[in-house]
Amino acid sequence: MIPDDSLTVSVCVSVRDKERTEMFMKNDGTIFRDHFNYSDFNDAEKKEYIDYDDVRIDDKDTIHTALQKYRRKARISERKLADEMGIPKSTVQRYLNGTNPVPQDILAAIIIILKPRPSRQRQLYALAGYIRPDGTLTTNPRNNKRSEIIGDFLDGCHYVRSFTLAACNRKLMINHFEPLTNAGIDDKVVIP
Repeated sequence: MIPDDSLTVSVCVSVRDKERTEMFMKNDGTIFRDHFNYSDFNDAEKKEYIDYDDVRIDDKDTIHTALQKYRRKARISERKLADEMGIPKSTVQRYLNGTNPVPQDILAAIIIILKPRPSRQRQLYALAGYIRPDGTLTTNPRNNKRSEIIGDFLDGCHYVRSFTLAACNRKLMINHFEPLTNAGIDDKVVIP
């Protein structure tokens, strides 16, 4: 569950092999640290964790080639990615091979599924030419709230297993926003 005092700033203050500390500032100005230590994981968590540090993205890479590298590193097939996004495999293939541009909502959906840490997410957003959603993109407060929800899921997806694309879509719909994709959309979503 995303708190109402959403995370707005993330700064990595310490990085070691498989261990890092990030500081977050909430909207109310309070700061807390999130210490992430791979060695504290149980065997099941270690098996699920994907370390993207050896994925090399250079100046020749496009958003399409970078997403392919991340997808391959995560060992997620195009079919599984399509299924998790709730869209046809052929559509995913067109995004990944560069036939179609990657829309901003689709990029957010792919990132939430692949779960790279925030610094890697910013790299992908830069390659795509987008600004990463964080709740401050426009002067329209309604659009800012949608952006804030998406930003919260992007911030948390690397660290919190429950921050899934389906959960993000449900949170968006509960708040009367358009979901990123059709993932997690079913009759169980109750809109107040």
